[in-house]
Amino acid sequence: MSDVRVALFGLPEELMNTIYFGNTIYQYILFILAIVFSLIIGKICSYILKTHVKRIVAMTKTEIDDYIISELVTPIILIVIFTGLYFSVNFLSLSEGVVGVLNNIFWLIYIIFFTWIGIKLSKILVNFFILPMETKIEAKFYKQLIELIENVINITIIILATI
Repeated sequence: MSDVRVALFGLPEELMNTIYFGNTIYQYILFILAIVFSLIIGKICSYILKTHVKRIVAMTKTEIDDYIISELVTPIILIVIFTGLYFSVNFLSLSEGVVGVLNNIFWLIYIIFFTWIGIKLSKILVNFFILPMETKIEAKFYKQLIELIENVINITIIILATI
């Protein structure tokens, strides 16, 4: 195993096994490589979503799927990157307390991301299904009603996320 470390990174074994803050240099290198790898995977996902998936979705007759893809690209990419960060922490030797705190932080971040996705989807649904309805109601009142519906849906999503 030590030959692999020396061959991969070109660093002497003594340096690779030197411990700083409870982790070896090798663990820190793996941690940083995992973070870089997650950023690269995020960029690849971004490229695929923004080019190939958008091109495929553009071939459909409806506009809603185009809008969904354009609105959800950023949250999906961030989820991929933060998942890589979550797994990169496993390369470090951390105390149970620190691991527990980090797990809670990552779960909070995931809850925020999925709440963000829910709010974006509710906005899309309101814009594509409720706004186009023709009504005999006064235009100003109708606009206020739509805003009220959007706010109620968003508040409901946020309340569900906090449970």
